Amino acid sequence: MKKHFTVIVSQLFILLLSLNGCSTEQEKPHPNVIIIITDDQGYGDLGFTGNPHVKTPVIDEFARESIRFNDFYVSPVCAP
Repeated sequence: MKKHFTVIVSQLFILLLSLNGCSTEQEKPHPNVIIIITDDQGYGDLGFTGNPHVKTPVIDEFARESIRFNDFYVSPVCAP
C-alpha cells in the first residue's frame, strides 16, 4: 500500500511540474531594435535616400521593412 501511495504522489508531483510550463497568458513580444552607426556618411549617400550612383540593395530592403527617423539630428561622432 505504501509503494502504491508513493507512486501516486510522485505521478501527481510530475503532473504539477509539467503544468507549471502551461500558461494561457501569452508573453508580449519584445521589439527588435537595431541602431546602425556609420562614420563620415551623409543623408543622401545610400540608395534608399535617392543616391543614383551607390547601389545598396540590402540596406534598401532593410529600410523598406523598418521604421526610419528622417528628422533625427545628432552631433558629429566617430564610429568605432
